[in-house]
Amino acid sequence: VLPSAPVHVLMGIITALDDNQLTLEVPQLFGVTIPATSDLRIRTIIITPDTRIVGRTRKTPAELTNQLAAFNPATDLLPEPYTRTDLTIADLKLGDTISIQATTNADLKTLNAITAATITKTTR
Repeated sequence: VLPSAPVHVLMGIITALDDNQLTLEVPQLFGVTIPATSDLRIRTIIITPDTRIVGRTRKTPAELTNQLAAFNPATDLLPEPYTRTDLTIADLKLGDTISIQATTNADLKTLNAITAATITKTTR
């Protein structure tokens, strides 16, 4: 049984990739395992020229500690625990774990083809 809450972000593993789309295997939604035989486990993600591809790399504990020490709540945004960088489709590889946000606010639970607004690849 899938979660009842709407899903606006999908996370999964890239199993196929070309210039304008990728195939994403989504093994879970909110901790609920999607059976391997379900049509909902494999999703087609459409990549357009407007799709933003972002890399996130975790900061070291020292980097984050230094940024938090310099943080001024009156003028600064709270530091994130990672650094963001712009990527291209060439930076995505088979087997990468990514998250995607769609171009619409639709519930992604049951959509098989989704146009990506943002693709995020997190590295440790």
